[in-house]
Amino acid sequence: MKKTLLTLIGLAALSLAGVHGQIFNGNFTFNGTSGNVTSFAYNGTAMTNVTVSALTKNGVTTSSASGNFRATNWALDAGNATLTGSIDATKYFEFALTPASGFTLNIASFTFGVGRSGTGPRSFQWRSSLDSFAAPLSGYTSVNAALTQTSGVLTYTADATTSATNNTLTFATPTYQNLSGVSFRFYGFNSEATGGTGGLEGAFSFTGEAVASAVPEPSTWALIGIGGVVVLWRTRRKPVC
Repeated sequence: MKKTLLTLIGLAALSLAGVHGQIFNGNFTFNGTSGNVTSFAYNGTAMTNVTVSALTKNGVTTSSASGNFRATNWALDAGNATLTGSIDATKYFEFALTPASGFTLNIASFTFGVGRSGTGPRSFQWRSSLDSFAAPLSGYTSVNAALTQTSGVLTYTADATTSATNNTLTFATPTYQNLSGVSFRFYGFNSEATGGTGGLEGAFSFTGEAVASAVPEPSTWALIGIGGVVVLWRTRRKPVC
């Protein structure tokens, strides 16, 4: 009977192995001047078992331009285009991804663009809530030719206003798997003037997978319970020596 119980437990393991994920592809699209707001509601493809928060501007001042999500009042360069400034932790864009009950998230990638005015920020970076926004995310697999990337910091190579789109940030480590939720912040810095504008440019898309929690079907638990009862009954029927 012990073999029977072990077999039933094996069935439960197979049930767990059958858990699979649902791929999601989301996006924020800043058509026209729609991005000139402090809070931009998710306007992309509806995704099963994933909730996307609004994309918000925090500590900066919203500004208007076509096809982007920009702001002014970013952290300034330390001095005369030396690009030695750093982020102001109170000035950022932010959004969150949350799975439905009974699911976790695997985050795969971001694809996005950046843009600036002639006196706007020349450097940008992403951070996440998994380390309390302590360090830049650095897994770039594609960077626009107008930018350089060093340790997760994207920087314009020239003092230009070129739109730098199609940058891809990939989350390849186990750190970004099996998440109960995560927030991301986008920082601009090394701005040449307080009134210079900068931020996200064009469509911003993200991909990943919503994975169902590993819970056996009720019928599987029922089989295990029946097997356990039978084993207990047979044990109690053994004659006393």
